[in-house]
Amino acid sequence: MAAMLAELDPSGVISKKEQQIRDTLLKLESSVGDTSTTLTMEELSTLRRELSESKNLVSQHEQTINELHYENENLTRKRDELEIRLTTLELEYEELLGKYN
Repeated sequence: MAAMLAELDPSGVISKKEQQIRDTLLKLESSVGDTSTTLTMEELSTLRRELSESKNLVSQHEQTINELHYENENLTRKRDELEIRLTTLELEYEELLGKYN
């Protein structure tokens, strides 16, 4: 899955965001397990912002994937229609050649 996403995002933005999320979750998990340390308001704010940015990025990529899928279906349908048309024209051409030979 990560390889597929990397192909969709050659800039590496997904990989960087994924690593940021992992780091943030690790920090959050360690603070939850350790009652002596708590997250500051600034850290919580940063966490919310990063998660919001990640959510937006995922939404954008999902939309792009859906648009590409739709475009791919249309192009495939069009190709199939053109192949049928080509076959029909080839048969008509052969019939015409047969009439004049």
